[in-house]
Amino acid sequence: MAPIPSKAEKIVDSILSSNQNILLVSIRGWRGNILAVKSRDSFRERFVGVSRLIGTTYSGSLTIATLSLVNEVKDVFGEAQAIITIYEDCKMMLLPVPSFEVIVGLALEHSVVTEDYSFAKEIKRILAETIKSQ
Repeated sequence: MAPIPSKAEKIVDSILSSNQNILLVSIRGWRGNILAVKSRDSFRERFVGVSRLIGTTYSGSLTIATLSLVNEVKDVFGEAQAIITIYEDCKMMLLPVPSFEVIVGLALEHSVVTEDYSFAKEIKRILAETIKSQ
């Protein structure tokens, strides 16, 4: 059950407002189509060229390709719960949520602890609560 774009906008707002260290949130459908995206002004100022990537078909293709690549070993390890990439100036996280047929993309400050899965659980909780409250 994928959220419609109006719900996706509310989900993005809820997630972004939940933690000052979240710089960008995107919600994509299960096939990579963009449902909603929002970033902080500080993110756009810090990463000047990012606007040409966000919301494009190319970024959706990269999201799906990355998830597909990581899940090549799902027979051994199970489905990927989160994909975390650490860059010089931020962390990026892809959070697949099959029950809602969405992929949540996040840009985060380095200080956010993502590796213990509690952060991902909190994002999924916000997603579920926002969808159910509509």
